[in-house]
Amino acid sequence: MQRHRQPTFWLFATGHTRIPLWTNIAGLAFYIPGLYILVQYGGLEGAALAWVLLNVYYVFVQLPLIQWRALRLKVAPFLFRNFLSFVLLGGGIFAIGRLFILIGGWGNTLLVWPVCALCMASYAGFGLLILDATIRDDMISSGKSILTHMFPVLHP
Repeated sequence: MQRHRQPTFWLFATGHTRIPLWTNIAGLAFYIPGLYILVQYGGLEGAALAWVLLNVYYVFVQLPLIQWRALRLKVAPFLFRNFLSFVLLGGGIFAIGRLFILIGGWGNTLLVWPVCALCMASYAGFGLLILDATIRDDMISSGKSILTHMFPVLHP
């Protein structure tokens, strides 16, 4: 089993069983009241925001603890490689797309959609390139498996 596939497994395997227990209890302590408040004020969008905030909490609390305590790896390189690099890539690509829309004066036209589609495709392509090789290979093989199940004609 490779390190990135089951991060919680590494905590249990190295005897750090309290980390997932306490990070999940703390996450729920904030998530449940936050979900209630955000649904009251934002409806479905509020619920979505609560879910996003919970996942951000896990990325910045539980995953670094796994890296540091169980795997004995440095946290900053992990966060840059697996999170910040994608934020910067996406921010840059979509900022360029937004710039094209503003310069072209296409803000209220249907030309916004092709620019957005190009940005999404660029982000997916470049994001795939900067992924760790094992994750990239897993994603490609999963995609092939899904496509061959959806379209049996594609199966060799």
